[in-house]
Amino acid sequence: MDSGSYGYFPDALEQAAPANQDLRLDGVMLVPWAWQITEGSVATFGWVVHLWTGERVYLEYRVDEAGRRAPENLAIRTLRDGEDRPAPSDPDAYWFEPIHVNSLLPGAEQPRHAARSRHLH
Repeated sequence: MDSGSYGYFPDALEQAAPANQDLRLDGVMLVPWAWQITEGSVATFGWVVHLWTGERVYLEYRVDEAGRRAPENLAIRTLRDGEDRPAPSDPDAYWFEPIHVNSLLPGAEQPRHAARSRHLH
């Protein structure tokens, strides 16, 4: 999978899989929120991930695209009941709907609201 086309989400899932076997592309139902900050060659991303199991997980991933300043770093945590999205680690970040990430998912041909209503009730 090409990170250039879809961002670093597939790479983050690959690193997360040993910690949570459901964190793989076919285990993800929806990514409703994401953020991204780039400072020089270091890019940091955050994703709220809804899994088909019903679990909601937050991934935060940092990568040095030049490979010099910072190693790849991934943080994973389960979201609490009622927690829509956590505060980004960078106060200048803002949340957006990651349409490019959701286009990767197995249910991508469905409208977002259809997938959400079918599996979150």
